[in-house]
Amino acid sequence: MDKISAEDKKQLIMPFSQAGEKNTSIGTANNVTINNLTKSNDEKFITSAIVELEILRKKIHLYEELGIINCTEELKGTQLEPIQCMKDVHTSLSFMGVGGEKWVKDVQLRKAFENMLRRTKSMGGKVRFLLINPASEAYSRLYQLRGESVPFDSYERFANLVNKFDNLKVRLYSDMPSFRMQFVDDTYLAISRYYFDKVSHDSFGGGWKTPHLIISSEQKEFGENESKHKGSLYGSFWLSYNFIWAHSDDVQQWINGGKIFNK
Repeated sequence: MDKISAEDKKQLIMPFSQAGEKNTSIGTANNVTINNLTKSNDEKFITSAIVELEILRKKIHLYEELGIINCTEELKGTQLEPIQCMKDVHTSLSFMGVGGEKWVKDVQLRKAFENMLRRTKSMGGKVRFLLINPASEAYSRLYQLRGESVPFDSYERFANLVNKFDNLKVRLYSDMPSFRMQFVDDTYLAISRYYFDKVSHDSFGGGWKTPHLIISSEQKEFGENESKHKGSLYGSFWLSYNFIWAHSDDVQQWINGGKIFNK
């Protein structure tokens, strides 16, 4: 049997030769070239990229139809942050939260809140806030889960604002909160989930670092005959908000009941 030369060994070990040189790879009967392989790989890559782009295009179309137009990594420093949102509201704001502290905590915020109320009133609009009832068992449970870090100063501030502005309505629900919902000018909803235990709540900065999903309403865009968001989830969350609103107590009842905090 003839000995295998060093060059033959090299050819057997290397699956393919240098560009332009023909070579038979182990277990393959056909001759190929690097040029042909590169071309083939390029074509496969382009075909794969086109398929992936088409899948992405379809997903974006579905997102648009569902009304999903954006998301934020957190609340702080975005247009959703109360101090910024209040400047952008023109006709209406419907909010559901825990104690609403982020809207009225300091003098600057309360000034912006009052300016928003004046602006919406001049447009014939209204502002609604749904907060957890501080006299409820749900408030007590949340108070215990979060290590007593549940807002309470904000209720008195909202009560004072209700007495001052007739276009502000505040109601109190008596269940554990599921979502933080922020409906602005009947155009979009910003929504996020709540974390009940103290560790999770604190890890998201007390809500400041919580990601938010932004959902557009089904309104037609200017110059368009048909809405891009005809299957928007906005309407479903709107129905949920209004159902909770209808089954909640007016803040005046809490005031008349002695402003009880069930800690």
